[in-house]
Amino acid sequence: MFLAVLPERIQRALLAHSQETQYPLEMVLEMAIAGFLDSEAITFADCRPEDE
Repeated sequence: MFLAVLPERIQRALLAHSQETQYPLEMVLEMAIAGFLDSEAITFADCRPEDE
């Protein structure tokens, strides 16, 4: 529901990131909002355990 009110380019970017990372869309949205509100929140880069 939240996704529907966002601009189309942002919708596409969130969906693409969700598919690329294989994270649920809800998690991707939560990370994006948390990162916007709190610069020390978990980021997309922090969610790459296979890179460690």
